[in-house]
Amino acid sequence: PDGAGPGSDGLKAKKRTTGDPKREDATGRQRFMSNLLTQAMAGTSDSSRVNALALVPGRPLLMELGKDMPASRTYLRLKEKMDSLRNQRHADTDRIAQDWRRLISGDKIWKRGDKPTNARMMDLMHESTIAGVDPSQPFQPVSEPRDKDIVRLYKKDTETYKEAKARIDQDVERLAAYEGLRERYMALPAPFRQMFVTVRNEYRKLADEFERAIEEQAGKAMTVAVRRAERAHAAEMERIRDEGLEGADLDRAAKEADERLATARTMTLISKQGRIAQLRNQFERNRIEGPYFPLSRFGDLYVTSRDDAGKVISFSRFEKVGDQQAEAEAMKADGYNVEIGVMAETSARDMVDPGFVADIEGLLEEINADTPIMDAIWQRWLETLPDMSIRKNRIHRKGTPGYSGDAFRAFGKQMFHGAHQLARLKYSLDMKEALEVAAQEAKGTTDPVRNGLVVREMTKRHDYVMNPEGSAWSQALTSAAFVYYLGVTPAAAMVNLTQSTVVGVPVLAAAYGKGGVKKAGTELMRALGDFTGGKGHAANSNRLTADEKAAMEQAYERGIVDKSQSHDLAGVGETGVEYSAVRTMVMEKISWLFHHAERLNREVTFLAAYRMAVDQGSDPEQAIQKAGDLTWKTHFDYQNTSRPRLMQNDYMRVAFVFRNFNINILWRLFRDLHQTVAGENEAVRKEAAAQLVGITGSMFLHAGIKGVWGYSLIMGLIGIFFPGGSDDAEEVLETALLNFMPKDAAGMILSGIPGHALGVNLTSRIGMPDLWFRSSNRELQGEDEYNYWLQEVLGAVPGIVENIWRGVDMASEGDYWRGIETASPKFIRDIMRSGRYIVQGAETMRGDPILEELRWNEELAQAMGFTPARLSERYDLNSRMKNRETRILNDRKKILGDARKAQRKGKGMPNDVIDAIAEFNRAHPDYPITGATLKRSIQGGIRSSMRNVQGVQINPRLDRSIREGTREPIYE
Repeated sequence: PDGAGPGSDGLKAKKRTTGDPKREDATGRQRFMSNLLTQAMAGTSDSSRVNALALVPGRPLLMELGKDMPASRTYLRLKEKMDSLRNQRHADTDRIAQDWRRLISGDKIWKRGDKPTNARMMDLMHESTIAGVDPSQPFQPVSEPRDKDIVRLYKKDTETYKEAKARIDQDVERLAAYEGLRERYMALPAPFRQMFVTVRNEYRKLADEFERAIEEQAGKAMTVAVRRAERAHAAEMERIRDEGLEGADLDRAAKEADERLATARTMTLISKQGRIAQLRNQFERNRIEGPYFPLSRFGDLYVTSRDDAGKVISFSRFEKVGDQQAEAEAMKADGYNVEIGVMAETSARDMVDPGFVADIEGLLEEINADTPIMDAIWQRWLETLPDMSIRKNRIHRKGTPGYSGDAFRAFGKQMFHGAHQLARLKYSLDMKEALEVAAQEAKGTTDPVRNGLVVREMTKRHDYVMNPEGSAWSQALTSAAFVYYLGVTPAAAMVNLTQSTVVGVPVLAAAYGKGGVKKAGTELMRALGDFTGGKGHAANSNRLTADEKAAMEQAYERGIVDKSQSHDLAGVGETGVEYSAVRTMVMEKISWLFHHAERLNREVTFLAAYRMAVDQGSDPEQAIQKAGDLTWKTHFDYQNTSRPRLMQNDYMRVAFVFRNFNINILWRLFRDLHQTVAGENEAVRKEAAAQLVGITGSMFLHAGIKGVWGYSLIMGLIGIFFPGGSDDAEEVLETALLNFMPKDAAGMILSGIPGHALGVNLTSRIGMPDLWFRSSNRELQGEDEYNYWLQEVLGAVPGIVENIWRGVDMASEGDYWRGIETASPKFIRDIMRSGRYIVQGAETMRGDPILEELRWNEELAQAMGFTPARLSERYDLNSRMKNRETRILNDRKKILGDARKAQRKGKGMPNDVIDAIAEFNRAHPDYPITGATLKRSIQGGIRSSMRNVQGVQINPRLDRSIREGTREPIYE
């Protein structure tokens, strides 16, 4: 099937003989290559497990390599739901944060912000939390109507009296606080009062969802425990059968296994409701009265204060060491036992009240609750500790209020972090179980070794999926690269639109069989018309049916449409970096063109795929699922959690900042090539071949033969047979085309139909001739070649520094326009370059003309970010001529050097040098090596050697003054 790996029928092939030596040799070669691939999938034996699977994007790993394990697809669907929940809550939070930001800062054009009023509102939020009263609502007493009767009738030394009296006294204190807070609340302008209520409701909603999720997961954990027991029972029964037990031994072993399973089921049924009720009571006891606005502190430096019994009284976090030390000293002065440390080096569990830890772990220990559930509970507890310590103990020390006054920052941090925690909590248990089931399923497949390796890689990815961490510095650099190279550049967005035709048509056509190319093209154009008619949203088109509109809503809810590469690059998403409303707002504006071009791609592809699925008889849900899978397959999944594992750490994210598309399209091509040859059946091989041929042909139509994947590699191999290498090979190809067909036809074949028709260079933007690294168009040697490839390996970010450095250097030499143009981000550079072309045409750095005048459409194309085809071709031809000149001069230099060496040794002119001279002169009769040439070269070499004193040559006219101005050596 998928190549005979170890553990499959491939091993049994050793025992078979066909009597045909050629067939046996072919089988042996196939087995050898299959084993090589399996070994590459296994990789190294160390803990990092560097292997071929670590280079596979996340979605294909689960959907394609994990296709024999149904649980891998279950895992993917759960991950999609988790991502969708988190992304939706992020979007809701960002919408509120942006409204809040506009109240603070205004829109900078029509309306001014009101920072003083915002400060008053934030103080009101915090003081309402401390007082436990909500000034936006009527006063809510904690005492009960019968408490007054209890105080009047009960004896003072009874517990009932004391509790009732405490509630009444608490209400007296709370009412006094409420009246002042209510007055301040009503003094706020209406928009700020509404924001107070909105933020309060969001915190309450998150808290309620969190508690429901914990209860739900606790119940689910018990159900999962039963399923684990059932799988363990099945494994035990299989073991019993394998051991060949009979009679009484078989009956006894089977009975014991059945009893263990029955016990697990009974215990779960008995304890489930009671345990959940106890857990709910725990949260009720720790719920605080009134509104909840986090009294937050920020940073990884913490201070934990405990009383003599070990109970946690306060837990605070700081960004500065000085603030941490001041808090610790103040808490020690109040008589508490203090612990300080760094968050990254300790467990959240260790900072929680030991009594609470014991109660919760006691509730959950019997169900073997997973670590994410427990961690979520501890994290949630820690988030409320500063609030509870202040309210219960009234820690009001001068200069140390115990929390940050920046409620706006706290909202962004709490809600974004809470969204991730909530999503992880709701789905982690099911996702982990899916991995466990996948591991069992792998053992029963035809190739348990390869499938087991796939499950192992899935498990490694799961850790990052649950904790998609990223450093601020890496996010800043990737965002900077996006702004510098792609942001606000129309060309980048327009080129991005071609993915629907370059990849989308072949993928949809292959999925739907005969006649698929025409059908896919027709449906994509129809969907594009709906997108346009819906003014940027296909769901708004009047031509969509009710089912189609519902499908589009599902596409958005599941994150199929709106999660784009630009959001990942711009830093809008699940990066692990602290949320910033201002940064998000700015980056969304910068990435607007690129993001909405991708959204157009995904909407159009999804709608076309959905309609094609319905036409083939799928019901709406099946059609939505298939359309979603094909949309992901066409436009890829750019989330950090779906990157190849080796591209997920901070350093690799920066180095491969623009490589996410490359790795995905290379996977598509490699997988299709492999499945075309080694697919498990005819249908799989046919679909893979259709995709491979379709994508290759579509690349050819869009970018020409020079843009087809692997073109540069092929030219490099052919160039082995030409003295000028790939340059000569390309020259022969292009000349042949021009000799046998009109220029327009040759242009379309070489550079693609749209680029030739529009007069712009699309080959370098759409095509993949180099697969990964872009080869240089200049003849490089030595240090220059090393520096070029070093820059290619390091990625795009160092290129920003290089451009700025070069720009500053140009400006320092007086070429200010070129200097600013070189240093600027691409969208500015394109406009400046277009202006320069309008004024003076395209010139070299010395001011010599390349093209003295460009047409208006070429100048416009340059302003949009496209290089005019005429200019690009001239650069290529000039580069090819200079490369040829460099090779000729290098050959001439080597011949003359060999001649000088022979003369200096007194050997006369060797025959190989004479032959080389004759060959050179035949090849270049206009620039021959003559006797006079040899004489000048030899004499020049002698003079040069005579001027060389202790390893250095200096101009004879400057030699004396320079040497006299140099100090005497110490060690001679």
